[in-house]
Amino acid sequence: QQKAKKQIVICKCPHILIIQLKRFIATKKSKIFVDFPINGLDMSKFVQYNPEGFPMEYDLFAAAYHSGESDYGHYYAICKNVVKDKWYKFEDSRVKEISREQIINEDAYLLFYRRRGLENIVDLESIYQSTFINYQKMVIDLENDYNEINKIVDHLI
Repeated sequence: QQKAKKQIVICKCPHILIIQLKRFIATKKSKIFVDFPINGLDMSKFVQYNPEGFPMEYDLFAAAYHSGESDYGHYYAICKNVVKDKWYKFEDSRVKEISREQIINEDAYLLFYRRRGLENIVDLESIYQSTFINYQKMVIDLENDYNEINKIVDHLI
């Protein structure tokens, strides 16, 4: 037996920080209250270096919640409309405006933070509108290329 120290080091702050709260331990759900900041989560004391020089403060813009126990329950989300500066609860087909006081509760599961000062650098709209890879089309294109190559090889032989 030796004394040991376990440490997690964050080398660089991401633009979007997602924190998962460990709510499920084996087959039980933890109901421990976690008081997380809505504004001004300062990551500077947890980060090794900051080469870009951007601030290391984050503001919450969304959170996922789980109510119930580990083997049953219900998921819902709370998101901020940054244009209106209002919070909304999304639960199945229902959406309703909520107060800031309703954001922090013992059902919080995933916290989504956006780094301050990057509003003009990280354009989330362009990410949402980007074209994603169609893997089925890639496979078909590769098969067609393979068949073309075989035709050329057969012709040469």
